[in-house]
Amino acid sequence: MFRTKAVIFIRQAQVSRRGGTRPYYKSDNATLRRFPHMSDQLLQDLIEARHKLAQLVLMDRVYAPVFQRVEREIAALETERDLVERARAVVQFHKAAG
Repeated sequence: MFRTKAVIFIRQAQVSRRGGTRPYYKSDNATLRRFPHMSDQLLQDLIEARHKLAQLVLMDRVYAPVFQRVEREIAALETERDLVERARAVVQFHKAAG
């Protein structure tokens, strides 16, 4: 399963270098809000992909844009998760106080 995702990331780099279509492996925030468990799985998959891509970047810098893309996706998911947790904390605080 992971090997397939790594191949998708590699193909994205090749397509984007040729000026082709936009990458098709992208987190969809609306879907992740409806199915929060998917964000946990996606985050784990992206972390695994980042590790593999880091090894690929050390072998050949052509994979660097894909590595950067995965890092941005991880940061976005972590930011979204932190935001939701902070919002929950505010709601819990107001429930307890009110």
